[in-house]
Amino acid sequence: MMRSSGLLLMAVVVPGVLSAQNSIYGTRGIGFPGRAEGARSVALGGGAALFDAGSALNPALAAAFTEVSVGASSGTTFRGYTAVNVDVSGLQETRFPFAYLGGGVGRSQFSYQVSLATYTERTFRLTSADTVLVGGTMLGVSDTVLSDGGIVDVRGAVGWRTSPKLNLGAAFHVLAGSSRIAATRRFENDALQRFQDEDDLSFSGSGFSAGVLWSVRPAIRLAAAARINNSLTSRLGDGASQSITMPVSLAGGVAFTFSPAFRWMTTAQWRAWSRSDGDLVSTGSRAFDTWIVGSGIELGGQGGRFPLRVGVRYAQIPFSHNTEQPTEWNFSLGTGTPFASNRAAIDVAVERFQRDGASARERGWYVMVGITITPSR
Repeated sequence: MMRSSGLLLMAVVVPGVLSAQNSIYGTRGIGFPGRAEGARSVALGGGAALFDAGSALNPALAAAFTEVSVGASSGTTFRGYTAVNVDVSGLQETRFPFAYLGGGVGRSQFSYQVSLATYTERTFRLTSADTVLVGGTMLGVSDTVLSDGGIVDVRGAVGWRTSPKLNLGAAFHVLAGSSRIAATRRFENDALQRFQDEDDLSFSGSGFSAGVLWSVRPAIRLAAAARINNSLTSRLGDGASQSITMPVSLAGGVAFTFSPAFRWMTTAQWRAWSRSDGDLVSTGSRAFDTWIVGSGIELGGQGGRFPLRVGVRYAQIPFSHNTEQPTEWNFSLGTGTPFASNRAAIDVAVERFQRDGASARERGWYVMVGITITPSR
């Protein structure tokens, strides 16, 4: 993944971390995993991920687009963390994690959805202090590693309304991205010149997913999705490339509509990230399989004004620097409303997250705002 150089040695240093723009848990592996979900699903703890057409986990949801619809989201994170007896607070960043375009295919029973989502985030700043032997004298040094970038998941999905009760879908995924890495070593002796190395780490890969949405009864819907990926190719600058085995993913969920104003949705996902463990161990990272379970309740008619959405989510984080797998809990709240004569809608989600494990802990808030526009409605 990285060539044997000062850049490699500094990029895998975690002890002594002083700051990070993104999650402290995004400094390992291929970064911190993103969520291909809109604001409504996030507010519901991810419980609606397999049932909400404004998300991209289930290709069968593409069948819901009978007319052109465009959606985009903005997410802002406020966080702080503790790692290696160092406390950091006041970190903030804003990203645009998810966008999509969907529509029908003529008068047929087929529809499409093209989406762009964050697959992993690799933006961070790591600083560590050490002593090294220079000319027979031990000197203090300060090492800084900057990474800016990530991997995006570009998905093209086709959905088929086989009957009023059954929707099927399939999608092709392209993974692409890069991370600009800069490593700097400064000596406490000002007479010694600092050392700096910069390079680009690029990623490329592909995958395929399929899904189903089945209305067992008017009040009960079941959904499932599966995804396989080809190996991810990483390349540092003009150096040799490395292949990283990517996970197989399975997801299932159930949605209950107790009344037009009361819905309960739950989604569970399993991802076999441990397949990449052997490819990442040389970078100082370990990889683990993950379970993600989210559940949420929506009070108020879907598409109505200001429904109340609450959710809870448990997730295992795939990458660590040791044998302890980090975990995450999310507690969310949100709402939304249509406007422009129901040709547009805005959804808002506020999430409290807490992450623990692998010699660190992280606490913060995530605010997501999504806008959907259907011009022809």
